[in-house]
Amino acid sequence: MIKIDYRTVRKRIPVKYKFNRNVLRQLRNPIKVAQETAKHVRKRVAIRGKTATAPRSYAPKNRETAYFVGPDYMRSLGISNHDGRFESSREFHSKARTKARTFKVTGGMWEGLTASNEGTTKARFMFERSSLGKASKKRKLKKDSRIAKETGRRYAIKSRKAKNSAKAWAVFKNLKVHPLQTTPNENAAMGAAVLSAAHSKFEKFFGSGHQEVVGMAQFDRKLYRNILRRLKKK
Repeated sequence: MIKIDYRTVRKRIPVKYKFNRNVLRQLRNPIKVAQETAKHVRKRVAIRGKTATAPRSYAPKNRETAYFVGPDYMRSLGISNHDGRFESSREFHSKARTKARTFKVTGGMWEGLTASNEGTTKARFMFERSSLGKASKKRKLKKDSRIAKETGRRYAIKSRKAKNSAKAWAVFKNLKVHPLQTTPNENAAMGAAVLSAAHSKFEKFFGSGHQEVVGMAQFDRKLYRNILRRLKKK
């Protein structure tokens, strides 16, 4: 199991923009908003198991198919003395003691959470990199290899790595909800925080009275405060 640092979200900006001061200046605040929102969503889903919308239920037991898991993947979860064949996805996740709707089995997918630019003025957050997947591959062993001699096996089975974005897509395909989907209140909090930060800057330069955010009574207050605090930092 991978230990996740819930306090941070990695940032990635393409090499072509890293030395462009104008672009970096334009992306500074959008990246900050993306990072804070990504941290907030990760805690909501990966810890509390609260998705933006209700996921589709698993298939009925009489329609579930066998679920195969590679040996390295099982070892990372502390599952031993098992051939890797489970009656269903439901059985495997129960064996792995995965909390429902957290989509956190080994933690590899969530570790790949990244805030990045979208063009030169916008930012987004998504799953990047790869992590250990449940699928496995066979590799034929040489007859005189140590493993073949010691075990008598003809093949070695090893778990494959999978793109974290592909893992998230698999969740959406099966349950019709994306792990990173934001709620309407979170969307409103992003807008409210950016608006408040703009008002604060206006007040600083022109000395006008600070205006409270109006017309946005329904927004995530915690996310709003975190984004606003981050935007005010230099």
